[in-house]
Amino acid sequence: MARRTKTLLPISDTLLKPSVIEPSEVTKRLSHYRQQSKKYYDRTAKPLPNLQKGDVVRVTDIKGKYMKKGTVINETSYPRSYMVNINGRNYRRNRRHLLKVKEEPDSEHEYDTIVEPINQQETIVEQTNWQETIVKPSQVTDHQDDHERQHEPYSEYIVTVNAVTNGGIGSAEGKVNRTEQSTPGKPGNVQLERISSTELYLTWTSPSDPNGVIIGYRIVWSILRDDKNMSVSNSVSKTEIINNGNAASFRIDKLEPYSVYSVSLNAMTSVGNGTIVTLAARTNES
Repeated sequence: MARRTKTLLPISDTLLKPSVIEPSEVTKRLSHYRQQSKKYYDRTAKPLPNLQKGDVVRVTDIKGKYMKKGTVINETSYPRSYMVNINGRNYRRNRRHLLKVKEEPDSEHEYDTIVEPINQQETIVEQTNWQETIVKPSQVTDHQDDHERQHEPYSEYIVTVNAVTNGGIGSAEGKVNRTEQSTPGKPGNVQLERISSTELYLTWTSPSDPNGVIIGYRIVWSILRDDKNMSVSNSVSKTEIINNGNAASFRIDKLEPYSVYSVSLNAMTSVGNGTIVTLAARTNES
């Protein structure tokens, strides 16, 4: 059966004519809106207790489906409104949208709260990577474990030996051994600075992987380009051996003005020379 619908849209010329609202009417309507808002606020939010900084609350979601956990930061200048931190972001919410709960705040967020440090005695436990190998009696005198070839140079290792029979494992005999030295790694934080027209200044730190006792450093330098920026192919390099493992700088003098020099540096152990680091710099003009 057909149903007749009645439209609510204005259809006459009089109703379609735009109307002008007087300023006094606008003021009246705004005042009425404020009164209605205050009445609603007094009925819903005013009886609720005040919130304090750090209170844990549940915040009504915009869609109203669930409530998110947050922490009160402070009260704003707006009536009964608070700044709330939710998942690391700050929002302004009215008191009626906040439900105070007895939950712990999220530890990953800080809210200007100073926590005094707790003095605890720190115990450092050195971690050791133990490796176990079972050796037959016939191999005891000449056995060499494959892991021995992978040990770090100039490092201490604890070797423990247990005799094993059908009755069980016997008492352990342990011994601390240090592996042999090797060539060192490259020096750290190497810098080359020009200090005059005839001098360069080289600084460095000891290698992070010395692989032994550093007994000195070897420095080699040669000219690459002259003061006219021309390449020098037949230059003779000069070498300086520093017999001091604690050395950390060296001044290179008697250089040509406004010339580019190549400087190489490496550390030394009793086994030999380590990895080379090479830098280049130009002296000052004369």
